Amino acid sequence: MSFRAKLFAIIGLSQIILVSLLVFSFVILIEKVKNEPQDLRAFELASQFEKELKLNEERYKNFILDLKLNQNLNEKLKLGFKNREYLKSNSKVFKDLMKKNNLSIFELIDKSGKVFYRFHREADFGDDKSDQKIVQKAFQSEPILILESGHSGLGLRYANKFEENVILIGEVVNSEFLDKLSSSESEIAIFDNSKLISFSSEKIKNYSEKYSSYKDIPAKKRIKVTENYFYTVKLPYTNNGLTNLNLEFLILIDETNLNSKTNLVWLYFTIFTFTIFSLIFFISFLFSRDITRAVKSLNFAMANIDEDEKKILNLERKDEIGQMSNVFVQMKEELISHQHNLEDKIDKKTAELQESLAQVNKLRFQQDGDYFLTSLLIDPLMKKTYANNLVSVNSVVKQKKSFEFKGKNVEIGGDICVADKIVLRGEEYTLFLNGDAMGKSLQGASGVLVIGTVFKAMIQNTEEIAELNKKYPEIWLYDCYDEIQKVFLSFNGSMLISCIVGLIHNETGSLYYFNAEHPFLILYRDKVANYVDKEIHIRKIGLEKDDSMPFKVFTFQLESGDSVIIGTDGKDEIMLKDKNNEEQVNTDEQLILDTIQILDADLVKIKESIFTNSRVIDDFAMMKITFDENYKLKRDKISSKINENYKKAVDYYKIGNLTECISILEKLIFDNPNAILLKKQLAKVYFKNQNYLQSIRMSEDYLRYFPLDNKILEYTSYSYFKLDKMQNGIDILKRISLREPENFRIKEMIDQYKVELTP
Repeated sequence: MSFRAKLFAIIGLSQIILVSLLVFSFVILIEKVKNEPQDLRAFELASQFEKELKLNEERYKNFILDLKLNQNLNEKLKLGFKNREYLKSNSKVFKDLMKKNNLSIFELIDKSGKVFYRFHREADFGDDKSDQKIVQKAFQSEPILILESGHSGLGLRYANKFEENVILIGEVVNSEFLDKLSSSESEIAIFDNSKLISFSSEKIKNYSEKYSSYKDIPAKKRIKVTENYFYTVKLPYTNNGLTNLNLEFLILIDETNLNSKTNLVWLYFTIFTFTIFSLIFFISFLFSRDITRAVKSLNFAMANIDEDEKKILNLERKDEIGQMSNVFVQMKEELISHQHNLEDKIDKKTAELQESLAQVNKLRFQQDGDYFLTSLLIDPLMKKTYANNLVSVNSVVKQKKSFEFKGKNVEIGGDICVADKIVLRGEEYTLFLNGDAMGKSLQGASGVLVIGTVFKAMIQNTEEIAELNKKYPEIWLYDCYDEIQKVFLSFNGSMLISCIVGLIHNETGSLYYFNAEHPFLILYRDKVANYVDKEIHIRKIGLEKDDSMPFKVFTFQLESGDSVIIGTDGKDEIMLKDKNNEEQVNTDEQLILDTIQILDADLVKIKESIFTNSRVIDDFAMMKITFDENYKLKRDKISSKINENYKKAVDYYKIGNLTECISILEKLIFDNPNAILLKKQLAKVYFKNQNYLQSIRMSEDYLRYFPLDNKILEYTSYSYFKLDKMQNGIDILKRISLREPENFRIKEMIDQYKVELTP
């Protein structure tokens, strides 16, 4: 498409949009100008109907008052209530009165509430109206006006007491009634529960009958009926207690003359718009022709550099094209000038670039030297493998930053894996750390240096200081977190790290760990991989403590052959290609679990699979800890004989004979010292019998094999408190509170014994 065509397209499109907006605005304006007065006329017509009812009520009152005051008529009615034949003989008098007063309903109702005589239907009488509201109110001297649907359609009725009887008068709300309300420019119809019951003319009747119900008739719509144009309005009847009917109005406002005037306005608008559009289009044509000629001249001059541009271009133009022409002339002159000394400038620039490259290489060598020194500092802090008789630890690490320094291939990054052993309270534990420091290359490596140094110091201090190696594993983990957190907080948020630090009791396979916003720990058991937990209780180390996230030590019992895998979880660190071959950050938590299961938790194969099938965008570090598959906890199986005696002990316990229960359990344990589960039950019975010292002894024997039983720990803590061994009770209470920071029962004990939770 040529420049001129594009210019015309832009101008033409803008004009079309402008005209469309004008037409749209004009349509809305015309509709609003037409609708508001028509809606008001319809509302006034509906209001006029209600006013007419009130005027008729006054007329009915005056009619009955005239009957009562006219002695002749009064006497005739009195005699008539006693003799129906007398009324029949004088019916002409009353029918003349009905005609004179535009009444179509005139009934006499006796004191029993039955119709005694109807002047408008003389053969129809005797029906009981005592249950009708209008009759009841009349007998109570409370005359009311009511709209009701009867034999002749919608009727307006009024009842008043006469002596001990009632006179009921009214008229049918028919076409004549409504025609008096409507004008030559309006039609009205009345519906009851969507059924047409009255109308002002056949024209509106025929229109209404085209629809199955009142709801289907469109409102605020312009229609054509015969040769006339109408505007439809639907209004509800304002019921002021006159009826129980659900009345609604349909009003047609004649717009034939208005439609003609509107069409004339649209004709003028079209002519005016077309004239303006044509004028703008003609001006645009002249404008575009001038621009395109100037642009073509400039284009020709640029394509034919050897031509004399002063003969081709109009350099006297004051607009942007004239400025471009002058700039082109200046550029041409400068280009010719530069062409003569271009070789000198190239040589000079080449020398400058070579000097800059040498400087960059020098700086890079210095940077790689810094990186290499950092890697040497980190290396002794990393301990990727560890093994003892029961637990083995393996790790794979691939840092994002890799480089060569003096012939050596080196990696540096923010991931760390450490495995070691530690002795607490005479029990040997396997200690592990897997962490991911914030930042890449040197920043991440700095975080690794800090946490690695602090962690190694914690291990050495625990080995050398008796007070530290007497701590329980939960307390030690809290102290470890506290020490690392204090150091990282000093960096004011510029250095953060996520990590999992844990202990495995080598004898029982009991696992203790805390997770500082690190990928969840994965359990691989019986060829199936699952997350051990899915809750974050601690924010990244280096961030201020969040009171809504209390510190928690997770516990888990490993079984023979179990493996736990820590580190990269396959989310947020790898890029996968979607069906459109576009890279997306992986968000599937199941991906790493499936990979572990398929590759049987082989870390080397897992690493190769991830790096082959995706693009890793961060440091990569995974740690696998395996509990000996041949290990079996030394405890006797409960024989049928033990079960039989145990049931006897339970029966004694149920009837409250704790002495006999204890005696049986003690004998069973004496004969079966490895029946560890019996010790748990005996500890509970001792506790209930308030033999707290023996309860502690049994609990501690049991906890040697099942150290993760929080309920037995509670019994033990409470027993120590009962024996006034406060420090022992407090130490155990701290352990439980670190495992279950939201346990309300433990919180009550903490408040009761005023325990300071900070280990």
